[in-house]
Amino acid sequence: MSSDVDRDLEAELERPEAGEHGVPVDAVCTGCRRVTVKRAPADEPNPEFVASFRHVCRKCRKVTWWNVVAIFRGLVDDEEEGDE
Repeated sequence: MSSDVDRDLEAELERPEAGEHGVPVDAVCTGCRRVTVKRAPADEPNPEFVASFRHVCRKCRKVTWWNVVAIFRGLVDDEEEGDE
């Protein structure tokens, strides 16, 4: 697995497999243990808490459960500034 220093989180978020809507999070696939940026549903009343969610894993080639490792508030702020 690559270290966080090697990762471009903004580029990962821009990829189609990250999803189109939701809160940017770093998440681990429960099937293959791959860690990547995904967009988790923002249905929770408290956006600071994001539970596990289902999303497509390209490596597993199916929908799997993803466990949130970190929430990327900075990526959300950058997107909102770009919308102005």
